[in-house]
Amino acid sequence: MNPTSSQYPPRQTPQGAPFLPGETSADSSPTPTGAATPATSSRPAVAPVASRAHRPTRATTAATAGQKVPRRSQPRRTLQLSDSLLDYTLHLQPRDRVLTMLLDEHRTLTTTQIAAVLYDAYATAERRLYRLRQAGWLDRFTAVRATGHRDIHWVLGPLGAHWAAGEEHRPLPSARAGRDERRTIAASSHLDHHDGARQVFIDLLVHARHHPGARLARWWSPARAAAAAGQRIHPDGHGVWEQHDPATGRLIQVGFYLEYDTGSETLSVLRNKLEPYRRLRQEGPDYPLLLFLPNPTREANLHRKLNGEAPHLGITLATTTAATTTSHPDHLAGPVWKIAGNGRHRHRLADLPSQHGKASTPYHPGPPTPEQDPLHRLGPLTG
Repeated sequence: MNPTSSQYPPRQTPQGAPFLPGETSADSSPTPTGAATPATSSRPAVAPVASRAHRPTRATTAATAGQKVPRRSQPRRTLQLSDSLLDYTLHLQPRDRVLTMLLDEHRTLTTTQIAAVLYDAYATAERRLYRLRQAGWLDRFTAVRATGHRDIHWVLGPLGAHWAAGEEHRPLPSARAGRDERRTIAASSHLDHHDGARQVFIDLLVHARHHPGARLARWWSPARAAAAAGQRIHPDGHGVWEQHDPATGRLIQVGFYLEYDTGSETLSVLRNKLEPYRRLRQEGPDYPLLLFLPNPTREANLHRKLNGEAPHLGITLATTTAATTTSHPDHLAGPVWKIAGNGRHRHRLADLPSQHGKASTPYHPGPPTPEQDPLHRLGPLTG
């Protein structure tokens, strides 16, 4: 009796395990001896589909054709918080360490500021900052100015904040504290003011990069400067400018406090800010107060207001403006500072009178130490 198609149904590939032509499935059985060939369907035979494992790939196709196959690069692994700080510290560059401590001290800097101080090329700075952000060492936010200009600001990420805390022997910040700190910086309504004050010190650092014999030997944040003065003053920063005088061969050091004015306050309010510095002088250093004003008109009006009382201020007040500094090749280090009560003559920063004060005074910061140089961790810059 001839077998029917119901006795010998067509072979089916087990689901999930297709086979190639010429192969048999595991559950198929041979046709009995002497039996007729099963009836076939009138449909044309359909070639079985090859599995993914057997499909020709780009590599096998190119190899068959004798072509060279380029190797596909592996994606870089992003460092997670669970990774050891020590493991990643081994890959830190000197510039990374300097930048980490600058951000720890001054909270945030823009890409332009970082590139100007630590790199020769803006694109190189961008690439490195991106890598540090991928690793969780840094984080960033974009601030939109009133003019519509967008500035990328950089802050410490979780790993960078932990490393900086270890360097300063502080307790490690929690993840929540780190997030709150970054949000506070980004949401600050005084961001433009602080950026402008930091730019004064950035310009001095840039000038020192291109002028051997000059350096910013100390740069303290507003918080550190106020703490060192017992909270008697609240400047926008403190610095010590150091410059070698080729005429005399001596090293000149000028300590100073900075007040950055945006023009939002009246001249009377600006004048009242001088009184705390006068009182500090009696029990602290005799540093000049540098007042950076937004334009020459406001500077002229302030000097006119102080004309009669300049000898009684009790401090050295030196002013300048953005228009004045950009017009001189030495910028802030050049003769751009106008001393109140001293006529129209302008002085170099290194020529301003300054005394660190007596060591016996309670608020005596003293001369700068090598570790206080903001760039002391940095070697020769390349790239």
